[in-house]
Amino acid sequence: GGPVVSSKYYTLDSLKHILNCILTYYKGKKMIYMRLPERLFYQGLASADPILYLLGRDSVIKNELSVALDLSQPCEQGMNKRRKKYLRQSESLFTIDATSIEADYELFHKMLGLNLDLKFGRKPTHTLEELLSLRNKFGDKQNLILARSKNSNEVAAGVWLLKLTENCWHTFYICKNYDIKGPGVESVVPATLLKAGRIAKAGGAKYLNFGICTEERGDFANFGLFSFKEGLGPTLTVNRYFIERNLSNTLISNSINCIDDLSTKLKLSCDVEDNNVVDELQS
Repeated sequence: GGPVVSSKYYTLDSLKHILNCILTYYKGKKMIYMRLPERLFYQGLASADPILYLLGRDSVIKNELSVALDLSQPCEQGMNKRRKKYLRQSESLFTIDATSIEADYELFHKMLGLNLDLKFGRKPTHTLEELLSLRNKFGDKQNLILARSKNSNEVAAGVWLLKLTENCWHTFYICKNYDIKGPGVESVVPATLLKAGRIAKAGGAKYLNFGICTEERGDFANFGLFSFKEGLGPTLTVNRYFIERNLSNTLISNSINCIDDLSTKLKLSCDVEDNNVVDELQS
């Protein structure tokens, strides 16, 4: 994660103090890692630029790429005929909707665990108890969307949808039941994600973020994952930053010259008769 800063403190000087407090707090560690979110999650004209400037001189900054769905345009725009055909088939054979039932979260978490173990030999980041706790804390700012077979009522796919800002919602945990075979299964995950897009759009969102498609902190691009997400409709690729900083480095206040230092250097290095010139530079 990284710092979440109120807009009233989003000035360079305030950010410098906030970041220095973070660096001081973790000074017993060798390294600190931060992620700065995609620009879609920033409010108004705010961006990651000031934090990148303050931390960048003594840090390693890596780029991670995410794919987001533009909800201002029809989802079918840009899809090929084959994708549209299979999506219609999935939507006719599966019921895809949001649920708040605890038993559904249990099914979803079990399916997610099987997916992660099969593909990566890993467990979900959150335990079932933690997932249920987050459901209760987020309330109506989260939705669990499941696709169920109309014939057997089995859960075929699911995605956890989070309302992170008014403008941008985020898909977290996408999974599929690989035991279900037959017609419509091939596109049940895309159909579930597009349902998530419709729910987000109905809630006032402009974008649905599908998450990063790069691996190893941005060192490698997963082109297959890019193709899958970019094939879901009108999408845009957005940058997310991963920051590595050695905590033996000096604090920001010592590594970036302030304007007072700059004006002092100007006075010492330039033969300026009129001090108004320096005053003008300071202002």
